[in-house]
Amino acid sequence: LPTITDSVIIDGTSQPGYVAGTPGIPRIHLAPSGALDGHGLNLAAQATNSIIRGLAITGFRTSNMNRAINVAGASGVVIESSYIGVKPDGTANANGHGIMLEYPQTATTLIGGTTTAKRNIISGNKYWGIAYDSGATGATIQNNFIGTNVAGTSALGNGGGIDLESA
Repeated sequence: LPTITDSVIIDGTSQPGYVAGTPGIPRIHLAPSGALDGHGLNLAAQATNSIIRGLAITGFRTSNMNRAINVAGASGVVIESSYIGVKPDGTANANGHGIMLEYPQTATTLIGGTTTAKRNIISGNKYWGIAYDSGATGATIQNNFIGTNVAGTSALGNGGGIDLESA
């Protein structure tokens, strides 16, 4: 997919058949059809205040540079109610990294939220579930299941949970 260069709302919870809950079950599954060297969603700095909600993003793993969601300098991004590295049926299908927050402007980015309905499942990724690039600051990571199954009752793993690299 092309890099997102404007503020967008991608809301999978609005789709017929979306099962609301804690967490909901995504109906939109973003996955490459074969080997792909790239990110699932790549938000450039101009994509400030974008919302990513209710998606399953898996299979972007040809290298450790691939991410399900790459926030490349955008601030105010909200990522909620999504499965990152987990298919809608609850099984793992790794990305390289789940979510990467890149320097310089990730301030006010929110991953998850205050309710269980906004919880992300960030599991099964080959490297980090969530990684902060050097110098990235200000994001809130709240109320997610990282490295567990959808119910939060057993391990589904990532290479690592959260990496704060000089952040």
